[in-house]
Order: sequence, then C-alpha cells, then structure tokens
Amino acid sequence: MKKILRNILKIKKKNDNSSRSIKLRAFLSKIGKNILSNEVMSAKFFEDKYRGSLDKKRKNKVSKLIKLTETPEKAKTIQEKVLVFLDFATILNDTQSLRDSSLKIFKEYQKIPFNEFKLGRGHFCFSIGPKIVEKVFKDDDIFGSYYEGFIKGFKTLEIINESFQPKIGIYVGSFKPFHMGHKNILKKAEQIFDKVIVVSAYKEGKEEHEPWNIPYYLETNISGEKRVITDLIKEVTDNNIGVGSFSIIRGIRNNHDLIEEQNYSQVLKDLGCTLPVVHILADNKYSHISSSLIREFIDLDRHEEADFYMKDYK
Repeated sequence: MKKILRNILKIKKKNDNSSRSIKLRAFLSKIGKNILSNEVMSAKFFEDKYRGSLDKKRKNKVSKLIKLTETPEKAKTIQEKVLVFLDFATILNDTQSLRDSSLKIFKEYQKIPFNEFKLGRGHFCFSIGPKIVEKVFKDDDIFGSYYEGFIKGFKTLEIINESFQPKIGIYVGSFKPFHMGHKNILKKAEQIFDKVIVVSAYKEGKEEHEPWNIPYYLETNISGEKRVITDLIKEVTDNNIGVGSFSIIRGIRNNHDLIEEQNYSQVLKDLGCTLPVVHILADNKYSHISSSLIREFIDLDRHEEADFYMKDYK
C-alpha cells in the first residue's frame, strides 16, 4: 500500500509540503476513525488534538477532508481522491486479509443485530461500494487502473459476508453497575467470541437500580420488568438470525460463585435453555468486587469508594 501511495504522490505531487499534507490527512483520518469510528467525530478528534499547532485555514482544510470520507462519492481533487482511495484500499487485499478486515468491521458494528448488519454489509458490497469506486475512480487517469481490482474485491467481500457465521456469547448478569470485574470477564470473552451481547434481567432486591456503565458498543437486551431470563436469551437469538453458534457467558470470581453457577446452569436447562454455558474465571485482583458492594457504598453516599471499583472501566 505504501508503494501504491508513493506512485500516486509521484504523479501529482506539486511540492514537498503538498506531499506531507496528503500523508498527514490520510494518517489522521485513519487514526481518528479507529478511535471514534465516525467521520464527523474523527474530524473533531483531529481539531482537538492539533488545536493551536496548525493555523486555522490549514486545520479547517484537513478537517473537511476527513469529513469527506462520509460522502466519498463527492471526491473531486487529487487530495480528496487519495483520501478516498486510502479509505477503500483494504478492498484490494487478498482474501484472507479481506476476511480479517470484515471481522474487524463486524466488531465495530456489533451493537447492531447480526441479520441487520449482514443485510447492510451485503448492500454496501453489492451496490453502494461499487457505485462509489465507479464514480470516483473508473475514468480517472491516476486511479482508473485500480477499478477492476476494487470490483473484484467487492465480489469477494460479498461471498465472505454471505458465508460469515459468527460465534456469539450472551453475557448474562444484573450489571447494576457494570464494574471492572465485569470488564475483566468481557475482555476475556471477546477473545473467545466474535461478538458479546449483554443481557440483564430483573432481580429481587435490585429493582431500584437500573443497569448502568455497560459499554456503549455492545448490543444489549435489558429488561426493566420482571422477566424470566430464558425469555430474554430467546429474544437475542431470534434477533440474530444466521449466527454460527450461541453460548451463555457467566463470570466466576471464587469458589462460592462456582457452586452457585452449577445450580444456575441446571435452572437454565430446567427452563428449556439448551445453549452451552461458558464459565470465565476473573483475575484474582477482581475476585472481591461485586455490584451489591458498590451499590451499598452509593447508598451510604460513599461515592469515592464506589468509583474506585469502577475506575478501570471508566
């Protein structure tokens, strides 16, 4: 990819400053999108990070170019087209690289139910993406030679999308609040599953506390009413049609939890839930933390102590 970019810059480079400007825009757009995953927020990230270090005119120009990746079909100048090219460049990669990038995109949009994601992703690969590269690159003197490669890549992405069957873990708990111990379990679960969905049900004695602090990027099924947990689990499986497999995730902190989890797993079976249960052991330093302990501190107006157990998560 660096070689392709160098060749493009060689053709249209007016001077060294122009070259550095293009590279800076491309780099900042990619970094910003990785952190905030939204073009407008990416531009804001750039503006905040480089406040005072660039003159206003230059900063506005870079910000405008970053926002352009939200509507790439409008690219007209060489700098705009280079940025769009970099945004689409992974499509020119080999099949395995396309599989890897597709999984990363799936994780970025995991808040969306799988069947909705698959439909939207398929529409992008079949229609939206090819139309953009046709309009921006097909008849371009510099980028025209890459057009067929883009079309081939989109067809490969279509096949990958159609055959993709992710492993999904359903993380069940009260999460009132979601604390650093939960985060520890979540991070381990994300190494096992392609996607983790959080499910929380009413629990006696906790009705005055709603789940909070749950990571924004996760799909959730939160019930504020008295519900049977297996009904909530079924709603999740029904809303994620076409998934390869589902498993229930439960965290274990200590020996006491282990005994409780044996009973919990049997209750799930008695209620007709046949999904396998994956137990994940929390690291020792989190074994004493519980949501009830944090709520007790909050009820006593000891917010500093409550925040201490959530600081790693925040």
